[in-house]
Amino acid sequence: MYNIKEYLTGNNKISRVKIVNDIKSRKLTRRDLEKLVREYEVQSAFIGKVYNNKLDKRRWNQDYLDQLTHRAIAESFNQDFLFYLDDVAEYVSLKKRNHQTFYICCGIAAVGLFLYVTYLK
Repeated sequence: MYNIKEYLTGNNKISRVKIVNDIKSRKLTRRDLEKLVREYEVQSAFIGKVYNNKLDKRRWNQDYLDQLTHRAIAESFNQDFLFYLDDVAEYVSLKKRNHQTFYICCGIAAVGLFLYVTYLK
């Protein structure tokens, strides 16, 4: 659950950096983001309405996510962009977890094969 006060700076301005980083790190959920973008303080910090530079999902990776976070802070902070950033961050996060699971399974299989060959031969 988000708290709008977490995203306000000392002079009651929205911290774009904190919002973007929390989306990127998956600390801010989609449901929280949907609520957050309805806040007046957030809407007043928006630049434009639409993000037009979206890439095909096949090109989404960690480097692209990093590039997007820099763009959001400097030039593309709006509702459309934040939801797009959330989609990319979720995709990259799931992709990373799938790779980790694959490597863990390979490691377990290798240990199992080693034990089989070593002790049951």
